[in-house]
Amino acid sequence: MAGFGPTFPQCPQCNMYHPPLKLDEMCPLAKVKISTGDGKSPDLDLNKFLADFKNILIANIEKKQIKNTKKLIVDIIVEITKFLENYRE
Repeated sequence: MAGFGPTFPQCPQCNMYHPPLKLDEMCPLAKVKISTGDGKSPDLDLNKFLADFKNILIANIEKKQIKNTKKLIVDIIVEITKFLENYRE
């Protein structure tokens, strides 16, 4: 009996097994290197944040019975952009 193995090749960006990406496409599961200007490039893993944010969105959409989710997403993006433009450490 043949052994069971992954159906897809291992992704060189995230090291997981999933369908191949298009040429020059960035893997959504890969960590991102952020240039900080000080010669260090820490990894940024947004997957946990995005998963948590998705759960918060779903819970609030259901709780508030929001119908126009496209408008909600546009408004969220606008507010996040404003926040990031004014963010200071």
